[in-house]
Amino acid sequence: PEHLAKKKYHCTDCDYTTNKKISLHNHLESHKLTSKAEKAIQCDECGKHFSHAGALFTHKMVHKEKGANKMHKCKFCEYETAEQGLLNRHLLAVHSKNFPHICVECGKGFRHPSELKKHMRIHTGEKPYQCQYCEYRSADSSNLKTHIKTKHSKEMPFKCDICLLTFSDTKEVQQHTLVHQENKTHQCLHCDHKSSNSSDLKRHVISVHTKDYPHKCEMCEKGFHRPSE
Repeated sequence: PEHLAKKKYHCTDCDYTTNKKISLHNHLESHKLTSKAEKAIQCDECGKHFSHAGALFTHKMVHKEKGANKMHKCKFCEYETAEQGLLNRHLLAVHSKNFPHICVECGKGFRHPSELKKHMRIHTGEKPYQCQYCEYRSADSSNLKTHIKTKHSKEMPFKCDICLLTFSDTKEVQQHTLVHQENKTHQCLHCDHKSSNSSDLKRHVISVHTKDYPHKCEMCEKGFHRPSE
């Protein structure tokens, strides 16, 4: 019988056989279509198959994360990523409660608005603090103070006795000392002297008015404010 006869057309990719050439052709075409469909949803890095393109895209992000140098690190935890956008999302999702003020440029979070304002100068390039002796500018007032102390000590020979800040002339020192005077609330009962704290006022009263030093030398009876003196 014809159906028991040996079939002369064989598929090279599977066990399919047929006596009709057109049937073999159609069968081989089905192999090609299946192969294309598999390649469309197959990961080209590990060979894993997926049911749709969206799943493949999500999976490829894993390879991208593992293979890339993770240059973007979270400053609050051990999270790190190769993409700035993913770090920004992490910061908003995980750390926004503790650091509610988030930089829109880099995603870094801060506790206070003033800290964010200071940080934003890195992105804007704003440097509002300028040296009065040269063209140096800084985004931070403390950096400007350090610059003046290290680069312009000769230009500022006059020093405040209270906080040790230096100035270029005596008028600047006098104007500066008014700041300290405004903070002095302890008034001497014997003169116009004011002090910022009670211990300083006591030293003034003893030294200038009463001469009643609490610690006296047994040999010469000279008085001192502190035992260490």
